[in-house]
Amino acid sequence: MTRSAEQARAAPDARQADTAHAAKSGAMQVVTVAAQALTSATHVLLARLYGPVVFGSYQACLAVLEVVTRGGTGGADKGMLRYIAGHRARGEAHLVQRALGTGLRLALGVGGVAALMVIVFAGRIADLWKAPQIAIGLRCLAPVTVLTGSMWVLVQASLAAKTTRANFLVRGLAEPILLLVAGLAAAMVGRTLVYLALGHLIAAALTLALAIVVVGRVFGQGELGRALKAPRLPGFTRFAAPLGLSELTNAILQRADILLLTVFVGPRATAVYAAAEFVTRVIANARYVLDSVAAPMFSEAIHLHDRQRLHDNLRMMSRWVCLAAAPIAATAIALRRDLLALYGPSFAQGATALVVLAIGHLVNACLGLSGWILTVSGRSRTLLADNLVAAVLNVTMGLLLIPRFGLIGTTLAALSSVTLLNLIIIVQVWRSQAVHPFSPALGKPIVAAALALAVELTIAHHVGATAPRIAAMVLAGLASYLGLCFALGLGPEERRLVAQLVTHVRWRSPN
Repeated sequence: MTRSAEQARAAPDARQADTAHAAKSGAMQVVTVAAQALTSATHVLLARLYGPVVFGSYQACLAVLEVVTRGGTGGADKGMLRYIAGHRARGEAHLVQRALGTGLRLALGVGGVAALMVIVFAGRIADLWKAPQIAIGLRCLAPVTVLTGSMWVLVQASLAAKTTRANFLVRGLAEPILLLVAGLAAAMVGRTLVYLALGHLIAAALTLALAIVVVGRVFGQGELGRALKAPRLPGFTRFAAPLGLSELTNAILQRADILLLTVFVGPRATAVYAAAEFVTRVIANARYVLDSVAAPMFSEAIHLHDRQRLHDNLRMMSRWVCLAAAPIAATAIALRRDLLALYGPSFAQGATALVVLAIGHLVNACLGLSGWILTVSGRSRTLLADNLVAAVLNVTMGLLLIPRFGLIGTTLAALSSVTLLNLIIIVQVWRSQAVHPFSPALGKPIVAAALALAVELTIAHHVGATAPRIAAMVLAGLASYLGLCFALGLGPEERRLVAQLVTHVRWRSPN
């Protein structure tokens, strides 16, 4: 029997297995993201406890740390999703161990150097922002680069092994809870940037400690220690290094908005923008829920040379992301003033900026899974070039628009760069793998979300009291969205899952 014939016979079983795995793992990731929503509540409390100036300075420090940390992993976290998933698919346990050890050593080394650079250049960064208090905040937070980067690598390794519980326990529960407790405890000692930064540092250290314990159990007792001592996996660093630079430029792409806004407008504007970005980030989280579920599935399909499976999974997962992200974007836009009011009266000026940010996050959510195909197929240098182009555009647009338009200019620069990046990647994936995320079903959630937004805005215009208005908007918006989605028709995988759910409920019913 030829290889193509074997794949044809195995295709239905593989497709059903992928759908089941994606649904089960995606459900766990949804719970994880829901738990991470506590982080947004934490930032609301921090903004009120520490005030807009300290909170804005803290957000500026976190923007620097996010850029440095994402580059400071050396691309090892993405390497986990390619090498561990691929070697597991072929039953090469010894190579899985070597990949894990190589990735951890790479993250520790590069992250340590990055942390030292933050300490050395903290003063110059603070001078650029004309905010001397930021220097000591950055120095206190510098070790977070190593702590958080190593935690990311461990969690991604567990996800590459198709285990989601570690991500739920570490990033879903521990990370937001520890940050909340540390931030509140720091406020009891002193409501300054230094105490807030030290609280964040302690929370990051405890989160890494838990990750070591939980992920260690996923791979087996003592396996992390043996992995650190295992020989280097050939090709890992050569593949991961461009991804580390790509993550660095991508972080610049995503955080240049806050960095430039702080320079041109100041920490108070940064605080407002950060609040709007936090509110809308949940839209992109709908994709991040499935990132680490989709990447191993893509990797397996590519390593097994099953292009049809790759094509089906990309379309299915992109559709699922859009189904989840579109109604969230609509509701965030409809409730933008109420959501920003949680941070304080002065944050209402970010309402228009929030709309543009919501559109940008929706674009990134619905189209962003294609980038993982470039990653797991080994095209890390292509991704680096893509992110460099987008980062240059973001910074250039920011320099042109922020001094003139402030918050709105910042959001327009971010929207243009993220849209360009995703379109470039989609074209490259089509040329290299002959797959793309587009299908008629992908547009249905957008149409349904537009109707839901119209319903929510109509209710907002006619209902005055805050609590009844918000409740009515959310419930009516959700009902209209789901109703139109069913009216327009679900995809075959969704219909199958709904039928299985109905069968399960009937089987469990006492009648």
